[in-house]
Amino acid sequence: MVTREPRVRRTRRRTRRTAGACALAAGCVFAHCVPSATASPQEDASRRCATKPLPGSGISYRAFRNKWIGTPYYPPSAAARSEGGHSVVHASWNGSTQTEAWQVLAGSDPHSLSVVVRHAPRSGFETAVTTPTPGPYFKVRALDAKGRVIGDSRVVKLSG
Repeated sequence: MVTREPRVRRTRRRTRRTAGACALAAGCVFAHCVPSATASPQEDASRRCATKPLPGSGISYRAFRNKWIGTPYYPPSAAARSEGGHSVVHASWNGSTQTEAWQVLAGSDPHSLSVVVRHAPRSGFETAVTTPTPGPYFKVRALDAKGRVIGDSRVVKLSG
């Protein structure tokens, strides 16, 4: 009886892949072994299942959903443009899970801004807030659920 060896797939690190084995990043391998008809269980375990363990102890391939707080290392972003006689200020803070609303500040000088929109609820990734204030300088503040300021953008100048 003729038996076939498992197909060998060569990767950059020249690791062997048999049925049920997957090469992972950094040369680690996650494998479950299928016994070969030509090898004893000991040979199969030592020859075909000689794999590097996953990094760390107690790591699982399972993912769990937990509550977490995202606090970016960088400030919120703002952009402002003129549209139909109004100013539209766009506010975003990628990664922030605590931003509930935005406050918009405006002024004719970048160093003397005042609040023109006290509370604009966050709407998705980027919130557009329309204000009749011509600016031309704007800044946004991220507000948490209690209305506290948790981040300030840099001052931006109206475009368009």
